[in-house]
Amino acid sequence: MRDAGEPPLLEINIASKRYRGAGRVDLDVIKDLRFSLAQGSVTCLLGPSGCGKTTALRIILGLDRKFEGAVTPPVDSLKLGVVFQDPRLLPWRTVEENIRLAAPSMSPSGLEDILQSLGLSDWRAHRPGELSVGMARRAAVARALSVEPDLLVLDEAFVSLDERGASVLRQYVFGVARARGTAILMVTHNIDEALRHSDRILVLAPRPTHVLESFELAAPLVARDATWMETQRRRFEQVVGATGLPQPPRAIASNHATDPFW
Repeated sequence: MRDAGEPPLLEINIASKRYRGAGRVDLDVIKDLRFSLAQGSVTCLLGPSGCGKTTALRIILGLDRKFEGAVTPPVDSLKLGVVFQDPRLLPWRTVEENIRLAAPSMSPSGLEDILQSLGLSDWRAHRPGELSVGMARRAAVARALSVEPDLLVLDEAFVSLDERGASVLRQYVFGVARARGTAILMVTHNIDEALRHSDRILVLAPRPTHVLESFELAAPLVARDATWMETQRRRFEQVVGATGLPQPPRAIASNHATDPFW
């Protein structure tokens, strides 16, 4: 986490984002979404399905510039790593080639270290079509971390994995990011995942989305045992309940949202 006197890594101010819908009627997706990201912090966006989380990520990443507001400093000034819901690996490239395209100057030892750490050494010469879902997701993580990003964006990066595999991957990703001082912006539907790894959870409203509540988590990671988790779940349920939103799914074991609203 940054010192209180340090400027934020990124300031997000999305005053308005609209899409032109059927019949040329504007659809308001985001309205007055404002928050900042601190160096080395983990911020989680948690909100109902379709509220505009992925749209917000696209704006923050500079992939959508048709909005009112600003993201400062310009995201082009930061090194970015992104893990999407879909691994989005180039199918005609091997695992090693996909990583090297993102980080062409990575040293052989650095590449070997990340491949070994993620259990990909034996798969380095394989193409995405030859990989399991879990292996493809590990390759996507390796690619994102290979650039040593200032900001790592995780858009439901651990879905479709068995819980053991997801847990190992989470520990690696968050461990590396915190050791490097990398900021993380994470979207998830899983409250246990958010509570265990975040410094702050931003509860988003249904469309047009904005921040309803900011849920601060000051406890160090080593103190987040089962008792702490249950206490924070109850606290979170009270906070979210006051907004009128239904509760997001608790169980991390399923690794999927059980309520379609979320």
